[in-house]
Amino acid sequence: MLFKELIKKIESSSEFKEFRKQEHEAYLVHVFQMTNANTNIGYYSTDSQKVFTFEDRGSEIRMEEQPAFQEIQHDLKKLDLNKVAFDSDKAIEIATGVQKEKYAREIINQNILILQHLDIGLVFNITFITAAFNTLNIKINAETGEVMEDSLARLVGW
Repeated sequence: MLFKELIKKIESSSEFKEFRKQEHEAYLVHVFQMTNANTNIGYYSTDSQKVFTFEDRGSEIRMEEQPAFQEIQHDLKKLDLNKVAFDSDKAIEIATGVQKEKYAREIINQNILILQHLDIGLVFNITFITAAFNTLNIKINAETGEVMEDSLARLVGW
């Protein structure tokens, strides 16, 4: 399911409508996808400074509440889906192209994708976990498809 369709499904659910009664000002901040896992959709409440994630589990929509993950306390940037020009499949395709071109020796075992609005703009923030226990992080502008950053780092230090 495409993430825009998933967001519509979640926002029309009774679980989301109940959430909205309590958190009137909460807004969309991220879409989180990981290999072999359900997609999570995150909403941030400026009042409680918490992120509420919704997951479609087929027969039910599940919500979890957690403190916002950030070192410096500030409001998270709103995710404007109208500015997103393509879906996560295309973002993974672009990131895989970077991996093959610049990091061909790295064998990808897992991928993590977050669509979010960072200081550098609206991005698909993709992290590949490799067989050599490295992380390959690639940030792609979600409006233009331009690769903004890429870096390779050790996942663990021995």
